[in-house]
Amino acid sequence: MARNVRSEIHAFWRRYIIPRGFAGAVRVSWRDGETFIEIEDVLPRLPFTKRGAGWVVKTKTAFLNSSHFPEKTPRTGIHFNDGKDRGRTVYLLHRPSPHERRERSYRGQVVAALSLHIDKDATAPVIVNNLAIRGDTPDHTDLSRAAAGWMMAYLLEVARQDNRPLEVGVEIDTQPNRDDFEAIGFRPSVTPPAYTAPYLAFRAPY
Repeated sequence: MARNVRSEIHAFWRRYIIPRGFAGAVRVSWRDGETFIEIEDVLPRLPFTKRGAGWVVKTKTAFLNSSHFPEKTPRTGIHFNDGKDRGRTVYLLHRPSPHERRERSYRGQVVAALSLHIDKDATAPVIVNNLAIRGDTPDHTDLSRAAAGWMMAYLLEVARQDNRPLEVGVEIDTQPNRDDFEAIGFRPSVTPPAYTAPYLAFRAPY
């Protein structure tokens, strides 16, 4: 049965973000006029009420396997941004519970990844400039899309701490995978002055 991507994104907000908050998982700091981002969080398994770690979200470097992420443009863009020391890439990795034997082969694999842009205009939203979604199997693609939706919560927290609009944007004509953004819940929106149209935005579902 195919995953319900939007349902799993909503479950993340209802059962994890709303009752728990971020509890230090996101740290935004400022040095020499630059914004620095650190993200590290361990997520429980779906439906986010079970015991056992399911995933880890982090800004530390992870390897994108080209057989898992066949779309070259976002993969290359993420690797390029990973070289910056300001936390401009975010990864979500599989971290199954030890007793889940059927999933051990996925341990440590990247489920989804993105790179982001923080504009010098302090009124501009956080923007995604590359989004890598798995394409090796349909189930992995759906899980990857849901995971990318979960990652948006962390970018919205970055926006909150940096006193920016509470949305995550994308200049959609620069992206090779518009369908992935739409599956996650990005929708057409008014283009901020710092960016170019057409512009899509993701906002918290609650």
